[in-house]
Amino acid sequence: MPKINVYLPDDLALEIKQASLPVSALCQRALRAALDEVNAAPTDRTADEIPLSPHVASTLSLSYTAATRRGSDAVASEDLLQGLLDEEESLVLKGIEHLGFSRELIQEQLDKIVVAGTPLGSDTTALGPSALDVLAIARADAEAMRTGIVNGGNLLWALMTTEQGDSREVLAAVGLDAAVDHRVLGLIEIGYSYGRHTRQNPATVSRELARISARLDDIEKKLESPERESRSEQ
Repeated sequence: MPKINVYLPDDLALEIKQASLPVSALCQRALRAALDEVNAAPTDRTADEIPLSPHVASTLSLSYTAATRRGSDAVASEDLLQGLLDEEESLVLKGIEHLGFSRELIQEQLDKIVVAGTPLGSDTTALGPSALDVLAIARADAEAMRTGIVNGGNLLWALMTTEQGDSREVLAAVGLDAAVDHRVLGLIEIGYSYGRHTRQNPATVSRELARISARLDDIEKKLESPERESRSEQ
């Protein structure tokens, strides 16, 4: 079997060694996920297409395992949602937990709505139509938001809005669609990323998010005022 060298930072290599993680299996799964996405994408895909963040790439990899456990030979939107829940470092999930949407709450609804079959004997190796739709929506959202990368907020928005698979139904069942929108998810992702890099505590980050949100509200009101005046004059 051919060998491929994978170079890692010293601290990451040490943590992986201490955790006794199966490096080869994990790398193969991640590479297979990336290849499947490339092969399933339209032929006019460009080299500068918005890439996935490390957390989203990890979520995608975990979704294959979720589909296998569910007994499906193709990854669906609900498997991407399961992968997001299993990816414990997701910044956007940490954010919505502070809004009252815990992993346990979402997992409970996911288990109720998604019917699991007999686990497969080998890992799922294909992305299904609903998973591809989610990734397309997430990339379009990232492009519209000019994030430069598909982050957890883009992915969660796609899982909430796709009309394929069960992820939308699950997230609607917990009420997430009524509580957050593009702006909120974007603020959560940015805020928690900021907090991590500056080592701010969650309370400080939450206050900063509230301050930014209030400023955005003021800007929106100012932008809407001329429109109202124009309509009243007509």
